[in-house]
Amino acid sequence: MPAGFDFRWANVGEATTMGSEVFFRGSPLSWLSYNANAVYTNARFDEKRDPDIDDSDRIPRSPDLTAYGELMFKMGRANLSTSVNFTGSMFIDHVPEEDETNYILEKTDPYATVNARIGYRINRLVELQLIAKNLFDYTQPTRDITDAAYIYAPLIGRQISAGITIDL
Repeated sequence: MPAGFDFRWANVGEATTMGSEVFFRGSPLSWLSYNANAVYTNARFDEKRDPDIDDSDRIPRSPDLTAYGELMFKMGRANLSTSVNFTGSMFIDHVPEEDETNYILEKTDPYATVNARIGYRINRLVELQLIAKNLFDYTQPTRDITDAAYIYAPLIGRQISAGITIDL
C-alpha cells in the first residue's frame, strides 16, 4: 500500500469542541456587496494523547481561527468578485518515513489565499467567466512524500480557468 494510506484507527478518548462565529453580509451601494465571516474554534481532547508532547490535547487539523471575506462589484453586464480565505495555525500529526518513533506534532503557520472572478453576461441565459484561484500562488511550504496525510494547505498554486455559464 502507498505511504500514508495505511490507516490504523484508535479511540483516543473524549473531546470537547467549542467556538463562536460572526457573519456579516451587506450591500451598501447598488453595485457593491460583501460577505465576511470569522470562526473561532477551541477543539481539544479531554486528556493529552501523549503526556510528553506539549499540545497533544489539541485535535489535529482544527485551526483556532478561520475567516472569509468577499467583495462583489456589479457594473452593467459585468461583475467582479474577489475573496480572501484565511486559515489560522493548527496542529498536524506528522510521521516521517512512516516511522512512529519519529512522530511529530507540528504547529503550522497561518496562511491566506486570494481568489478573483470576472463575469460578463451576454444575455439573460449566458455568462462568460474568468476565474483565478490562489492568485498569489501560495503553497504548503513543507512537504513529505513519505506521509500522504501530511497536507494542511494548498499543494497546487495559482489556477486560472475560463468558462461559460448557461442558465436554463
